[in-house]
Amino acid sequence: MPVEELQGPFKDKSKMAHKLVRPVVHLFTKRDCHLCDVVKAVMASSTIPHEVVMVNITLPGRRAWFDKYKYDIPVLYINGQYMAKHRITKESFEETARRIMAGEKIPQAILAEDPNPDLPIGPLPDTSDPL
Repeated sequence: MPVEELQGPFKDKSKMAHKLVRPVVHLFTKRDCHLCDVVKAVMASSTIPHEVVMVNITLPGRRAWFDKYKYDIPVLYINGQYMAKHRITKESFEETARRIMAGEKIPQAILAEDPNPDLPIGPLPDTSDPL
């Protein structure tokens, strides 16, 4: 069964009881961020269908995210789970996306360490910000 036909967690691992949901990737970024451009290119090369929401940390109202990530962008969350900062590989992105799409809570030991876990980020936005 193609990945795009899958969604939701599996109730029974012996058969696919639910379809997987297309992951939503929140990319914390800002204008003129070279590493952000590299991460966007890696995600664009992925065979995993996904949605990207760009979060411009320099906009008014984004102070908490600016304070948290100003030295760490790009920062990626997949379906609300922290994934990585600075760099990703296509393989790591796809493996993490597949596991999250299958309903797994990814252990922090597998993911990169959140650079500032004590700073709350609040709810993630639904739509991309202008850069």
